[in-house]
This record gives sequence, structure tokens and C-alpha cells, in this order.
Amino acid sequence: MRTLYYVPIIHTLGDYASLQEQISQSLEKNYGKQALANIKKELQSFWETVRERVFEAIPDPRGVIVYQDGLPSGPRDKIQKLFGYYVSDTPQSENFALVKELVEKGAVLEGTEDMRLVKAQVDLYKASYKASPMADRITHERDIFIAHRINETLAQNGRAILFIGRQHKVIEELDKLEESDKLLYPLRVVYL
Repeated sequence: MRTLYYVPIIHTLGDYASLQEQISQSLEKNYGKQALANIKKELQSFWETVRERVFEAIPDPRGVIVYQDGLPSGPRDKIQKLFGYYVSDTPQSENFALVKELVEKGAVLEGTEDMRLVKAQVDLYKASYKASPMADRITHERDIFIAHRINETLAQNGRAILFIGRQHKVIEELDKLEESDKLLYPLRVVYL
């Protein structure tokens, strides 16, 4: 039986690369320095808990496939190289630091997303804050794509971990595949 460890993530300011300073300034202006400090502290605590849970559930990550929110599908060697750029561009990302640690301990990065959908959603957010219905539809399409990607790339007795934003419904899409008998092999989901 396949096992998928599911980690619903919360992005930290470190995930936003060149926008980090702008977002920090905006948060500080709107909510104050103390609120910003509290947010940062809560996010740091969240990621410490995630890291503990991940390594409790997967003490030996060798061979575990890592599916990362926003990481495009493609050949694994190119995904690894691209991820290296992501890590260097966002050195304060708790999410990427954890994925990097898993990979250094033998986990394998797998391309996860259709980047046309990711780009379309980002463009919508840039164009207008009123793009919510269209962005929701694109998120749904991304979830379907990711579910199919997991189904196609996770071997019969394989183990994987999915780092994905909390608003996503990939697990529900995997359930739909199971209900329609399109799941290639049984899949157990472990929530971390």
C-alpha cells in the first residue's frame, strides 16, 4: 500500500523572496510591529512542530518522494536543479529548508504542478484582488493535476510527503480517484 504524508503548510515571509520586505512593511503598517513579531513567532513555532512531526512519522526519509507546492512537473534532475535555485532565492523559507533536509537525507523530489496553472493564478492575483472565483477555479484545477501526478508517480508500496497550502483540496481529489476506481494502487493518507 502506498503512503502519503500530508502536510498543510502556512507560508512564512521567507517564502516570498523579493516580496518579503514589502509584505513585512505592509503588515507592520497595517497591524503594528508587535503584531508582525507575533506572526513571525507563531509561524516559527508552526514550522518547528511540522519538522518534529515529519521526522517522527518518517525517521528514515530515504526513497520518500517529496511533492512540493509550486514545484513544476518535469525530469527529476531538472527539478532538483530548479529547487536549488528556489532555496538560494528564499534562504529564510522554513518549508524549503525542511524539504532540503529531507532530500539531503535521501528523499527524492518529484515535479508536482502544471506551471501554466500556477502562473495563471499568480497573474490573476497580481491583476486584481477581485479575481477570487477564477483563482478558486484554477486552484481546483491545480488540485486535480497534483492528485493525478501523485497517482501516476507514487509506486505501489511507495512513500511520499506532500507539502501544500492549506486552501488546497488535493486529498479530496485523490478520494474522487479512489471512488471512481482510477486510483492505481491503494493509498493511505497520514495527516501530519
